[in-house]
Amino acid sequence: MKKNNLSMCKISLIKILIFILLVTAGLNAGNNDLNIKEAASIIVLDEGRKKPLDSYARKKLIQISGKKKIAGESALEWLLKLMFNPALVDHLECFRILNPETIDALSIKGPYKRRYSYNEIYPALDKCERIVFSISKKATSDLLPFEREMLGLWNNITEYIALSSALSAFDPSENFTINDTVLASTLGLQVHQPYAYSELIGLSQKLSSQFSNINNQDSLVGTDAEVVRLVRSMYAASTQMQNAPPFIIPVVENGNEEWLSIWGYLNKFGTRGLKNNRIVALQKLRTAFLTHNQSNFNEVAITLNSEKFKDAHHPDLEILYNKINLFFWAKIVLVLATLLTLFSIFYNKSIISKTGFILIIAGFILQTAGLLLRVLILMRPPLASLYETFVFVSWIIVLLGTGLEILQKKNIGKLIASCGGLAFLIISDRYVTNGDSFGVIAAVLNSGFWLTIHIVTIAIGYAGCLISGLIGHIYLLQRVFGVNEKTTRPFFQTVYMFLLIGLAFTVAGTVLGGMWADQAWGRFWGWDPKENGALLIILWGSAVVHAYRGKLISQNLTAAGAILGIPTVMLTWIGVNLLGVGLHSYGFTYSGAGMLVAVFSFEILFLVTVGILNKIQKSSRDQQSGKPGKSGILQIRKVENRLQ
Repeated sequence: MKKNNLSMCKISLIKILIFILLVTAGLNAGNNDLNIKEAASIIVLDEGRKKPLDSYARKKLIQISGKKKIAGESALEWLLKLMFNPALVDHLECFRILNPETIDALSIKGPYKRRYSYNEIYPALDKCERIVFSISKKATSDLLPFEREMLGLWNNITEYIALSSALSAFDPSENFTINDTVLASTLGLQVHQPYAYSELIGLSQKLSSQFSNINNQDSLVGTDAEVVRLVRSMYAASTQMQNAPPFIIPVVENGNEEWLSIWGYLNKFGTRGLKNNRIVALQKLRTAFLTHNQSNFNEVAITLNSEKFKDAHHPDLEILYNKINLFFWAKIVLVLATLLTLFSIFYNKSIISKTGFILIIAGFILQTAGLLLRVLILMRPPLASLYETFVFVSWIIVLLGTGLEILQKKNIGKLIASCGGLAFLIISDRYVTNGDSFGVIAAVLNSGFWLTIHIVTIAIGYAGCLISGLIGHIYLLQRVFGVNEKTTRPFFQTVYMFLLIGLAFTVAGTVLGGMWADQAWGRFWGWDPKENGALLIILWGSAVVHAYRGKLISQNLTAAGAILGIPTVMLTWIGVNLLGVGLHSYGFTYSGAGMLVAVFSFEILFLVTVGILNKIQKSSRDQQSGKPGKSGILQIRKVENRLQ
């Protein structure tokens, strides 16, 4: 019978894996007949890190829209269309706007949506710029949520425009139309025909000669007026673009490396810039992309990829990480594991229980592989952003839950691993914009051993406290519904054990953090908000443990204290970052306040509800057993006093 169950488990797991592979294949199938994968490895510089164009595209799309795909297109395809022919994507709803006040302020007509296209926002650009100008005069700490979103929207719009203008120097423009016959003849160009900025750069010497011969620019007519207008149009274009991203062309001078955009390179080197191999290749790549010439596209992309750059760590590995999306599949697997675990608890089906546990292990393997890939890509521990810490704590919760299940085999570990691991993977998505794009960390976080061990230890402490609170919910619900003590005892033991683990590792992590702070900032402790948050967890944990050990509180109240540890940890983890003050500036964020309020509200509501239900059930038990409740005892004593 056991062999049959085992074989059925294997068959179920194989079916699940086949299903995942089929879905992955379907999702990765593009809707464009041009295969653009060769362009994914083109190196660009972004925020101090050299990364493949695929990662750059994902970061920009997530930043603007909050999504990794748009209208069924990959981020890379969206970016190539935006850079090569913006009209192909201007109609796509990619600008995420969460606050209806922003829409009202911009007077955008139509029903409220979460995302808007550039075509819809374009008429409101002038109004948006005026609002942003007035907002920029305020201190950051005084900004309202609507004003922060408006600033973010404006930054996204300006980046979108910069990306859409990446190769605009080679596009004919009405601003560069020559309307004077004499000037057109002098320059060897056609009259009334629009030219590109790049074409006029080659004629800069002739234009300069014409411009220098003009004595008075205040009252100009004819050819002189046309020369001044043309020169001013060129100057305005170069000034507006300057060195706007993407930074795709490296320049090495005197041993120093500088990365420039196409516009930046042309502005710096003028006519010589037109002969740059990388600029020429990018023009050819655009032509091949727009004409769907697969062979030319591959040839040019391979040429661009052939150049190797220092500190560009494993670009192919980073592209693989982006493509397989391990943490997404870990979430899917953990969702299935959670459902099967809950089902097996209620219906006690061995085959379902074993399948659920196999899925938990599969999810853990996916998470482990994802973290290892991040380590290899970044060449540092993946612990330097809120996104990474949430992913890491999720991994620890799954690890601890799996270990507990192997030791106890009482379903508690599976509940911890599946529910807890899934919950924090989902929360990590809120911070994916700044974390999943492999951003460069603050210099202070490059201080090596002490930082790494500090964050790892603190993360384990967080995980311990969170697990304790999670199991505390289950324990209190069991007590409310009258589950026998033999069943509830292991749950309370788990609550208390992980409470001790969380407290111990938080204390150790705080001390190690002080050692790191002494090296990085020259002091062990400075009452920084983040440090105060860690101290708050220690004081809370110590109070609950000492109260229980001193028999001042019951097991129920100990579990309630463990549950209150969840909002305490979240306050330290996210809440202090909302303040925007302190030396831990690399962790500052303006998102998470709503989630924090929701966590506090839920836990308080849960404890109040459990307390009321527990009191009602106790009163009911007293009535059934014939024992008077507190009010009955008081009435009896009053009668006895009267008789005396």
